[in-house]
Amino acid sequence: MIEIIADVPNYVGEAVYGTVGAIIGTFGGAWLVYRFGQHRVHSVRDLAVSAINEIKSFAKGENTYQDAEKSFNSKFNEAQKRAILSAIYKVGIPVLIPEDGVVDFSSVSFKEIKIDASYLDDVIRNIKLGHCDKYFYEDIHSCLSSDFKIHAIRRIGIRFVDEVLSQSREDNGVIQYPDRWFLKFTFGERQTIAVLMEHLVDKFYFEHGLPKEEQMKKIKNEINTGIWDTLLQWNHIAHTNMKLQNENMQLQKENIQLQKENLQLQNQTARVMLQLMCQGSNVNSAPIIQAEESKKD
Repeated sequence: MIEIIADVPNYVGEAVYGTVGAIIGTFGGAWLVYRFGQHRVHSVRDLAVSAINEIKSFAKGENTYQDAEKSFNSKFNEAQKRAILSAIYKVGIPVLIPEDGVVDFSSVSFKEIKIDASYLDDVIRNIKLGHCDKYFYEDIHSCLSSDFKIHAIRRIGIRFVDEVLSQSREDNGVIQYPDRWFLKFTFGERQTIAVLMEHLVDKFYFEHGLPKEEQMKKIKNEINTGIWDTLLQWNHIAHTNMKLQNENMQLQKENIQLQKENLQLQNQTARVMLQLMCQGSNVNSAPIIQAEESKKD
């Protein structure tokens, strides 16, 4: 019994040491993992900020993002661009999506949009605060694939403006498209621009029968920014059905109004005939007419 009691402190000490060691190991390991993760995140943030600052250095005069392409591609290697491209795309840097949706990291392209230095300052501030951290872990091709369709149909709309509308003529409100213009587009592409075409039939875009160059540029810019997306994604058959329904509703309203007018005319005719009949029979028609009017009321 005495030996057991004497060994108790040893057991307690071993338990305490084991518990303390486990706590230190668990929390110490978690702290190291956290510090390593923070170091990695800060490194990627700094890389993204450096890339945006490089683009911002071209924010002079009327320079566009395309003017910063060469410097951006030469300063950052492919691995670095893979790490930050999805993030800078998500925060609004206009990365040009290739037609096949596959990004060439050796030569990233940007859209021809004027660089706004104040906007880039806001982007840098948000990246430093960590508001964009989740974007660093997204695959760029996954980001682009979600927007691939909309960018594809926008390109079709811009092609229509460049190859058809800009080559058309206007005569007394009638738009005359180039001969056999439809051969430049596939059946699917023609379906895509069908609704857009109907809404662009407007002499406002023409002057002296010729397209206004300034208006053509505005239309293309609006298509690029997404203003015309609803029309480009609107199924032509559904759009036609909606127009027919509106026309039918208008015809029904006109028919109802016409029926009301016919009914009023019939009532007036009946009253006149009643007055004539009463006068012909030398009968005082006033009470009868008053009775008819009271019924009408």
